[in-house]
Amino acid sequence: MAHVEHKLISKIITCGDLRSAIAAGIKPRHFHDPDRRSVYASLLAYQQEYGCAPTADVLRKDFPTFKLLEVEEPLAYLIDSIRETKRRALTEKGLTLAAETWEEGNTEEALRLVREMLQTIADDVPSGVDYDLAQTGDERLERYQQYAELDGELRGLPTGFDLLDKATGGLQPGQLIVFTGLAKSGKTQLAITVAQHINALGYTVLVFSFEMIASELSERVDAIAAKVSLTKLRSGDLDKLEFKRLEKAIRKMEEAATPFVISEDVKATTTLGSIQAKIDDVKPDVVLIDGIYFLRDEITGEKMTNSALTNISRGSKQLARACGIPVIVTTQSLRSKLGAGGLSAGSVGYTSAFEQDCDVLIGVEATDVPKESKLKIMASRNCPNDEFLLVWDYETSTFQEAKVDFGYGQGGDDGADEWFDRQAA
Repeated sequence: MAHVEHKLISKIITCGDLRSAIAAGIKPRHFHDPDRRSVYASLLAYQQEYGCAPTADVLRKDFPTFKLLEVEEPLAYLIDSIRETKRRALTEKGLTLAAETWEEGNTEEALRLVREMLQTIADDVPSGVDYDLAQTGDERLERYQQYAELDGELRGLPTGFDLLDKATGGLQPGQLIVFTGLAKSGKTQLAITVAQHINALGYTVLVFSFEMIASELSERVDAIAAKVSLTKLRSGDLDKLEFKRLEKAIRKMEEAATPFVISEDVKATTTLGSIQAKIDDVKPDVVLIDGIYFLRDEITGEKMTNSALTNISRGSKQLARACGIPVIVTTQSLRSKLGAGGLSAGSVGYTSAFEQDCDVLIGVEATDVPKESKLKIMASRNCPNDEFLLVWDYETSTFQEAKVDFGYGQGGDDGADEWFDRQAA
C-alpha cells in the first residue's frame, strides 16, 4: 500500500495544487522519509521561484526514480492524513520520553515533558486555512444575501435578553463571550439564565462548573425554567402550585430530550484539552465555562497565574473557532481595578488577555438599588459599547430589562429613576 507522503506528492503534481498544502502549513519536516522530504522541499523551491507547482516532466527530470501514482483520495484528505501522522509521531515520542522519566521517579520532569509535547504539537502541526478574496466572491455574496433575508432575525443564538441580542446579534459561532463582575455580582446567574434559554429553544448546552457543584447549578436551571424562587426551592418551601410548575418544567425538559450537560470538576484536573474532548463527545451548540480562572494551564501546569490565564484565554478563543460554536466564560473582576465609572474592561482580574481575546466582554455590576444590576457591553468586535438595566425578581427567577441612559458625568442616574417611576405607575 502506497504511503500517504508518496500519495500527497503525486496528487500535488497531477492536480497542480501546491498552494493548499502550503496554506495548511505542510513543511518538509512533516515528511518522515528523507527521499520524499527532499522531493517536497524541491516542490516548495519551484513554487517560490516560478509561482506554481512543477509539472510531472520537471519532477522526473529532478527525481528520475520517483514514480507518480494515480491517487483517488482528495487533496484535503491527504493533507489531513499527513498532519495526523505527524501528531501521532510527536505524541509517541513525547509520551515515551515522559514514561521513561516517570519510571525513574521524576514526576515533575515527566509532566514538563508532556506539556512540552503538547506545545510542540500545537506549534508544529498547524491547522490554518487561507481564503483568497479574489476567488471567493460568489461565496461572500451568498452569505450577505442570507444576512439580508434574516429580516430582523438574529444571526446567532438568542440569549433571552432582548436588548443584549439586539446589540450583539446573538451569540455567534466561533465567538468567545466573557461575562465578568465582582465576586457575588450575579455573573453565574446571568450565564446560567442564558444557557437555560438557549437549551429551551432546542440547542444542546455543555456547562463546565468550577465555582459550584452540579447539583447547585441544576437547581438554578430548574428554578429559572419553572419561574420559582431558588431560595424556596432549596429550603423546601415551595407551595403546591409552585411545585407543580417545577415538576412540569422538569418533565418538559425530559420530554424535549435536548441535552443540558453539566460537567463537574471533581478532582480539579480539567484543562482546555479535556474540555475539547468533552465537546467532541457531547457535540454541543454552545459551551459555558463558569469560573474559567480555576482551570489548569496545560502549557505551564499552573493555575491562576498571569501566564497561565493568558494561555487559557488564548486557548479558549482558539477552542471556539476550532469547534465553530460560541464559548461563554465567566471570570472575576477586581475591586482594586474599578475606575471612576465603576466596572470597565480594565477591571478584569489576573490578566488583560480576556479583554484582548474575547469577541464580546459583558460586565455585571450591582447598583445601590436592591435586585438591580447594570449589564454592560464593555468591549466588542461587532457592536458599540452599551449598558442596560436588569431588575431581578428572585421570587420567580425572572428579570426585566430596559435601555437606560445612566448619564455618567452628565447628571447621574436620572434615566434609571424615570424608568422606575414608569414601572411603579
